[in-house]
Amino acid sequence: MSSNNTNDVGAPDPSGGWSATSRSPVQREEPHYLELAGDHAASAFANDEAIASYRYGLDVLGQDGLSTDRPGGDANANAAVELRAKLGEVLLRTGRHAEAREALQAALPLVGAQDRSRAARLQALLGRIEIADHRYDGAMAAFDAADELIGEHPEAQDQTTVDLWLEVQLEGARMSTTGATSLTRRRQFWNLRAWWSRPGGRQPGGRRST
Repeated sequence: MSSNNTNDVGAPDPSGGWSATSRSPVQREEPHYLELAGDHAASAFANDEAIASYRYGLDVLGQDGLSTDRPGGDANANAAVELRAKLGEVLLRTGRHAEAREALQAALPLVGAQDRSRAARLQALLGRIEIADHRYDGAMAAFDAADELIGEHPEAQDQTTVDLWLEVQLEGARMSTTGATSLTRRRQFWNLRAWWSRPGGRQPGGRRST
């Protein structure tokens, strides 16, 4: 029997293993099923099982499959971003802040330049992690990054973006009571609240006032 890693779906990579692009369809689907298993465990507060599932999914994806130069690289990168974001959420829940930070910092470079909403969501989560770890400068930097990614007119965007913007403003205001950044955020929040509450304005959940 040959010692080379060969089968009928592709050729081995130079390291002697299999690249993400040469995996069988079942192998390529495995990270998705591991993500679902992690989601199920997280919803039941089975945190260790969720962490293990998300990390196993990342191991299956591997680093070689995340390059956009490879076929399927974009899809693999998107899957890795979601796995790392969910991993970060559970690690935050369990107080493992350094590991949560590492997961988010590894996810951010994989986000496409045009996917500003996803990058803003990751920055907002990173900000929450930094607050929990009492790293307030890091939290403010993350919230500032999220704010910039969302843009100047969040009220003109979809409800998910408006909700994310409100979260960023409220978290920023909650952690700081002085300084220009905090005052600017509070002014923006009250301006948006006034716009939101006016007759015909959008209400929470996408409803319009009467």
